[in-house]
Amino acid sequence: MSASSSGGGGASLLSRRSLPFEGSFSFFLSGLACPSRCVYCDQRLITGSPPVSPGEVRERLSSLAGSGEGPFQVCFFGGSFTCMERSLQRAYLEAASTLGAKLWGIRVSTHPLCVDEEALGLLRSMGVRVVEVGVQSFDDEVLSRSGRGHGGDLARRALDLVLGMGFELVVQLMVGLPGQGEETFMRDVEEVVGLKRGHPGASVGVRIYPCLVLEGTELQRSLSSGEYEPLSLERALELSGRAILRLALAGVEVVRVGLQWEESLSGSVVAGPHHPAFGELARAFAVALALREGLLGFEDLSPRELLLLRSHGGMALRLLEGSLRGLGGRSNL
Repeated sequence: MSASSSGGGGASLLSRRSLPFEGSFSFFLSGLACPSRCVYCDQRLITGSPPVSPGEVRERLSSLAGSGEGPFQVCFFGGSFTCMERSLQRAYLEAASTLGAKLWGIRVSTHPLCVDEEALGLLRSMGVRVVEVGVQSFDDEVLSRSGRGHGGDLARRALDLVLGMGFELVVQLMVGLPGQGEETFMRDVEEVVGLKRGHPGASVGVRIYPCLVLEGTELQRSLSSGEYEPLSLERALELSGRAILRLALAGVEVVRVGLQWEESLSGSVVAGPHHPAFGELARAFAVALALREGLLGFEDLSPRELLLLRSHGGMALRLLEGSLRGLGGRSNL
């Protein structure tokens, strides 16, 4: 479990909105009930722990119920929540209610294969307000090569249903998947932009994760055989930064970029664009790109964004310069 403060938002283009709760308590289910084994995935390495039980959730929240004024959000990440048996879903959701009046709402993440009206109806009846869907991509070939077990149309229907039933939605995308070129990734981003346009009053957010090659996964075997080549850190940061800016311009909040860094993850990455400050660097590139495109002036930047530009030796500005040289001075935003 981890706790995080909500923080406030500024007025600049890339600022995050102020959240209606004091903080979040997150619990990781570590691959629980996932309906397929993706070629890149090992949830225990990513989260650094086995799944918690409903009893552990209740016990930990009971000890925290007296801290802070609230309200708080309770989050269940790392598994496919609606793929679990209904009784187990209820047990976790009832455990979250331990916070009582201090509970703002519950956030769950799940797989598109397990999103239907019955599943969402249960969530809505038990206090879930935010549903995150691990889409990863909308491209059929990319999804097939990644072992996702579904196509793009099913993912689109799942997202429309989540929004149609009144939930806040977060779409999880990945950059650097097998068979996913740069144009394909940006088309995935445009799919989310189109979703927001189709539901203008809805809350739509995105998480962006880089595809890493973890020890013991099918993707490691593809790397060894020469079938898969991961993105360089620089290219993954550039693509993520372009996605951040495109989504911000469309009114889609980028909730997170990069994986939560755990020691177990750090020691198991065989290849790929891994960096403990991946999210900071990608956001810094987005700010640099916005300046280059004339979408922001230095006077528009928040103190945090100015700090991002200077962080890590000004890496984002160097990346932007190199990217534009490769494009002949043109942006492909």
